[in-house]
Amino acid sequence: MEWIKNMSLKKSLFTLTLINLLLALSLSAVVFVGCTKLSAVFAPSGVQIIVGADSTIKTEFPEPVAGATAVRNALAIFQFVLPMLFFIVALILTASLFYRWKLKEPLAILMDGANRMMENDLDFTIPSVSGDELGQLCVAFETMRQSLLNSNRELWRQTEERKRLNAALAHDLRNPITVLKGSVKMAKHCAGTGNTPQLMDDLERIDAYTGRIERYVETMSKVQRLEQVQPEKVTFDTVALSADLEKALGFSAADHGSSFTFTVYPQAALSHWIKGCCFKLLRTLQQMLSDLQKRMFR
Repeated sequence: MEWIKNMSLKKSLFTLTLINLLLALSLSAVVFVGCTKLSAVFAPSGVQIIVGADSTIKTEFPEPVAGATAVRNALAIFQFVLPMLFFIVALILTASLFYRWKLKEPLAILMDGANRMMENDLDFTIPSVSGDELGQLCVAFETMRQSLLNSNRELWRQTEERKRLNAALAHDLRNPITVLKGSVKMAKHCAGTGNTPQLMDDLERIDAYTGRIERYVETMSKVQRLEQVQPEKVTFDTVALSADLEKALGFSAADHGSSFTFTVYPQAALSHWIKGCCFKLLRTLQQMLSDLQKRMFR
């Protein structure tokens, strides 16, 4: 019955109804003719006239006995009751076959898919079991499921990228914040002792690092993926960089409860102008210092 499964719902219902009604009509005709012949055999009545070539034969049947009359009445009832029963059974059979062949499997698949979607389970497929309207609905459900799955994967990817960005932001800001905290402590100390030059140096460092943090946070807020972050390349003097690194790494070492000695070789003490990302450089050196401290105190 695959040809019925591939028909539309309207055509399949019409075809099943027509087939079952024709079957019921055929059975009704057989029952009607059969009951008429059986009635003539078991309870004949009336006059039978047979006309021949030379003569005419007239036969009068006697009145049937009580048993024959009961059989005839029963056959008369069957002539009308059985056809009605056949048509009722034909309609019930049509409904049953239509549900079993056209509705049962697609509805079960759609209900199962809808329940799994409500449970946020999209790791399945919705097959198309027929070529009718319900089969097309299964295809639409499968398209919707695939779209939801792709949307969830994209949302999960964006969430993971945001986690990576947040982790990178927290990691990159750790050293500048350490420098700011150390500079604030030194500025308070210098303000108490009246060391104005050192106080001004600390305030300039605080201002410089505040600007770096502001630019870095602004950059990170505009990107969606960690790979989109471009290093901020600036030109600075190696001597000033050495002094800045000494202070920054000294603050980082003090924050971990250890000391740090920064030595500049004579050939590196000359002033040179280089271009690079200060954040990346400080992060790399701070990571190296942190790894060294872990190995020393293991």
